[in-house]
Formats: sequence, structure tokens, C-alpha cells
Amino acid sequence: MNQAASKSSAGAAPDASIKETIISVVIAFVVAFVFRGFVVEPFLIPTGSMAPTLMGAHMRFTSPESGYTWPVGPWQYADLGAQTAKPIQGGPGDQAIRVRDPMTQQSMDRVNVPRRAGDRIFVLKSVYSFVDPERFDVVVFKCPFSPQENYIKRLIGLPGEQIAIVDGDVFTRPDKDLPDTRANAPDAWSQPGWSIARKPERVQRAVWQPVFDSQYTPESSLSASGGGSRFNVPWIGSTSSGSKGWTTQGTLVYESTSAESSALTWDSEHWPIRDFYSYNETGRSQQSLIYPVSDVRVAFAIKPSVEGQPVAVRLFARRHEFEARIAGTDATLRMRPASVTGAAAPDDSGWTVLGSGKLASPLKAGEFTTVEVWHADQALQVWVGGKQICSNGYDWTPAQRFEFSTGKTVDSIVNTVAPGAPSELADPRSVQSPRLALEFGPGPVSVTRLVLSRDLHYQAASANQSMAFGADPRRMPTLNSNQFFMCGDNSPASLDGRLWTSVDRWVAEQVDPTIGVVNRDLLVGKAFFVYFPAPIPGKVLMPDVGRLRFIW
Repeated sequence: MNQAASKSSAGAAPDASIKETIISVVIAFVVAFVFRGFVVEPFLIPTGSMAPTLMGAHMRFTSPESGYTWPVGPWQYADLGAQTAKPIQGGPGDQAIRVRDPMTQQSMDRVNVPRRAGDRIFVLKSVYSFVDPERFDVVVFKCPFSPQENYIKRLIGLPGEQIAIVDGDVFTRPDKDLPDTRANAPDAWSQPGWSIARKPERVQRAVWQPVFDSQYTPESSLSASGGGSRFNVPWIGSTSSGSKGWTTQGTLVYESTSAESSALTWDSEHWPIRDFYSYNETGRSQQSLIYPVSDVRVAFAIKPSVEGQPVAVRLFARRHEFEARIAGTDATLRMRPASVTGAAAPDDSGWTVLGSGKLASPLKAGEFTTVEVWHADQALQVWVGGKQICSNGYDWTPAQRFEFSTGKTVDSIVNTVAPGAPSELADPRSVQSPRLALEFGPGPVSVTRLVLSRDLHYQAASANQSMAFGADPRRMPTLNSNQFFMCGDNSPASLDGRLWTSVDRWVAEQVDPTIGVVNRDLLVGKAFFVYFPAPIPGKVLMPDVGRLRFIW
């Protein structure tokens, strides 16, 4: 019997093993589908509406002169949906693609440039069933006018708010406290209750757009034979007596040997600070509307000649003068009205102190220390050695912001132009361009790793110059308890809530008929990680580890 039992057990073992394997595989598939359907799902970014935060299909260029690498949309390919880089006649296989290095403004030609696919990302699905979405989350949702498509944008408007887009920034106010009859009145931007939407530090650091970084100075201008003739540094050195006194050309370390006070002034004439996107370069022209941007960050490493040597960052923008100053262990933030021309005042009067802070120790002589000054979302910040020293904001209404940026009142425009019609509310030419200077001394000083960046800028008009939803006080999103407002980081090339003109019939009947908003029921999830950055289709490669990143 023992032998019979043994044989019987031996005969049953294969059947049991097969059964257990099938059950395990089924369970694994069920778990995988449940996980994919309700927890995490991968998505592919098809377009550049969130560039450069998230990359759609694009080409990537590296300048041999500066070493800078940047993406450009695949404008020369006939079939943007193809999985291979198939050029049109006269495309990259026949003629050179001409692009411009953002760091040097120098043109370069390339042939046979492969088209990369978009970033592949993970999205936390159903997360919003447990926690509420937060402002500036990057969100995947069903498109209200094409619900079979998934869109990805940045959430800038929350339920129960009214949204205004002014000079590139977002203003909000709680709608519940305002009479419905005044919600979209001509004087809406002057009414009480408005506050600017300020980005958290992590989001702000993620969305700074580089304008210039001194580490990408062209190799030819650094070499003895290059002579610096092909590239002029966009920072102009000077001293208090009017002499130049600076060495900036042909070097990565800018130095002043003067015993006087000195300054580095940004060359605004040849390098205007604007919401230009290299990603949107088309080979024939760039984006049609380009706005001046006054929300900027300047970062640098400074080596003073004496301990505690003063340093200040001075910004002229919006008919005001903003200053962040460090002297000894004291850091001060202040602002004052400026002349129409933006010229510095002849004296030191009229300042309003926004904030102050203390450094642990003065800037050390003979040592480089990193300094960052931010001006973004109507706030100033100073960072030294990676630590925030002081931060504070100034509170302007949307009407004040518009008046200070353009020199015109909202009333003078809305009383003469129909709601939503093209007007100076969205005219880049009406916005004052910013000017920027770094001031040092007195005494010699060295500066390196000098970086200028600008903030996201939500444009007030579309490419055909029609007014964006939210950019006119008589036509603004007013969100109910289940509605959100979304915009793309690449504002000039983003079809988002500012520009939507319709709602799908099924969405209107079953979910929400409101144009320009995303209902809570259309939310898919929160984008949180780029797990396979921009592969080249048709090639089996390891992920570009250097571009793996969390999404903020």
C-alpha cells in the first residue's frame, strides 16, 4: 500500500504543478491588470505642450561649441505619429536642419537627425479618489472635447475659484464670496479677494527655464586662438567711475580687479528676457507671440576680496525697482517705484522693505559661495549656500499688475474693446521689458557659474492672437466644486483650458457642459515619474538614466 500510495502521489504531482502554475499566472495577470487599472499606469507623452518639463516627440541637438544639449520639436517630419523618423522630401536626408543654440544664439546645421519618441511616464491612477488635487500638480485627464484622448497639463485652478491670467502669472479668488453679477464685470480685476498663485519651491525649481549659463561659453572663445570674436558674453562689466574694469570674454570666471564698486549688467538689447522656447523652433520661424518675462532667477558663485563684501541683485520691472542685497551677515529685500524709463533713482529713498534675514557668517574672502536671487509670482527670495535666507512677497491685484506692466489701465481697454477680442490685454508690445544688474563692492571680486533663468509664462493669447480664457476681466473661468483649470508648461504651443472652444456632446450631457474646464470625473491621475525618457524608436536601448526624474 505504501508503494501504491507512493505511485499515486507521483502520478498526481504533474497535474498539481500545472494547476498551481496556471493559477499563479492567472493571479499575476489579475494583479497586473488591477495594478495597471487602479494604481499605476504607463503613458507616452506625444506632443510638446508640457516641454521642457515633459518631452513629446522631438529632435535633440548638442552644440560642439558650447556643449549645450537642447530639444526641438520634430517640425521636419511629415508623419508626426510614425514610430520611425521618416523625413519628408527635402528633409534631413537631403538638406541640413538649421537650429540656434539657446546659450550662444549661434546657428548650426545638422543632417540625418533622428526623431526621438516622447517621454514615457508613470501615472498614479485613482489617487484623487483619496486625496484632493493640489495646485501645480501635473495631471492626466480625459480631454473634454475629445474624451477618447488623454491630455496632460499642469493644474492651476481649483474648485470654488475664479482665475485671472495677467502678465504670465495666475491670480485666484474665492468665488463664493462674490455676487454672481460681478463675477465677470469690467472692474473684476480691481475687486477685492484676489491673491497670486505662488509655486512651491520644488515646483519652482523644476520649471525655471534657462536663458543663459556661463558654463556653456563656446570653446572657441576660451581658447587662445579663438580670440572670443564669435561670441560676446551677455553680461556687461563696469565700475562706479564708468570704466569697464572687468574680464568677461574668453573665460569662465568673470573678474573685476578694480578697488571701486562694480557691476555686471545684463545686455537686454541683444538678449531680451522673453518666453522664447527653443522647442518651438520650426526652421522657418519661431512662435508667433513672444512676451517679456520679469519673473527671473539669477544664480552665481561669488568670491569676494574682503569678508562680507556687499553684493546686490537689482531688477527693473513693472515700473518698479526690486533689490536683494547682502552685506556682512544681513540680507534685505526691498522695492520702490521706478521712473517710466526704468532709470535708477538718484538717491536711496522711497524703498519699501519686504523682508530681511541673517546669514550664519559673512561671505568669505577668497572662497566661492553660491548665491541665488528669485523674483517670481510677486515674491523675492535670497538663497546662500543652498539655504533660504529670506523670502517675502508683494500683493498687487490683477488690475495693478496689468497697469504696472503696461502703463495702461484695464478700464481704458475693456471699455472700448468687446469681451474676448484681441486687444492690448494680450499685446506683447505693451509689456515693459525687464532689466537686470549685479552690483559688487567696493573691491575686487570674481564671479563664476552665472546663470539666468526665467519662469513659466502663461500667454494671454493664442497663436492667432485671439484672447485666452482668463486674460480678460469680463471672461474668466469661474469653477464650481468639481471643476479644475489646466494649462501647459509650453504655453505658446499648448492647447489647454485657455483656448478650448467646445465640449464633446457626450461629455456635455453626461459629465459637464462647461467650456474650458476639466470636471473631476475626467481626471485619470497624477503624473509622478519619467521612467523611460525619450527613446529613439526602433532601437533597443537602456533608459537614459541621467534623464530619469520625478515630475513636479
